[in-house]
Amino acid sequence: MNEPIAAVIVGLLLSLAAGVRTTLPLLAVNLLAFYRVVTLPENMAWLGTQPTLILLSVAAVTETVIHFIP
Repeated sequence: MNEPIAAVIVGLLLSLAAGVRTTLPLLAVNLLAFYRVVTLPENMAWLGTQPTLILLSVAAVTETVIHFIP
């Protein structure tokens, strides 16, 4: 395999593995805001929207699968 391509793949996998700790809390806040359990400030209203819910859900599932399946 070409060395730069391998470096990019390793970098992506490492960032995805580290991202699990970031994505899951954001997804939890998103779900709470989406179902109106918590109220977000005006400048963070984007966090409670449906597109953000879809994006964070896909990211969390992808990162979890990549993290737990070597």
